[in-house]
Amino acid sequence: MRIRSTLCEQRNWDRLIAELPIGFLLDVVSGAKVFVYDATTRQGDSLAISEGLPVIRGYLETLHGDSHTCGPPNVEYARRFWGKESIELIGRCRKTRHENQLTWWQEIMRGDVSAGMITGEEIPGVGG
Repeated sequence: MRIRSTLCEQRNWDRLIAELPIGFLLDVVSGAKVFVYDATTRQGDSLAISEGLPVIRGYLETLHGDSHTCGPPNVEYARRFWGKESIELIGRCRKTRHENQLTWWQEIMRGDVSAGMITGEEIPGVGG
């Protein structure tokens, strides 16, 4: 899943929520421990992890306890399958040198790079 940092910069939280993929939402509401990985060129966590993820978590937790509030269609669909009282969203962020290198990221996603599999708390090719 991708949390667009542009939406975080603009504080466009409604759009951020509306764009959440249904697969992600179903994982979250089913009670699965969901990791969100991101990479950034700036110091500390990316905007997606430091601002976007807490907004998503807070919105979903609030919505879960309120049966009268309606969310966007993707959230309302997933909400029907809520299976656990709490959600587990864990953000992981590392520094990268590959911010705008689309080909490199495409290779990672295809698994073409030898270190290309994300395991545990690592993001391949990133780090200090």
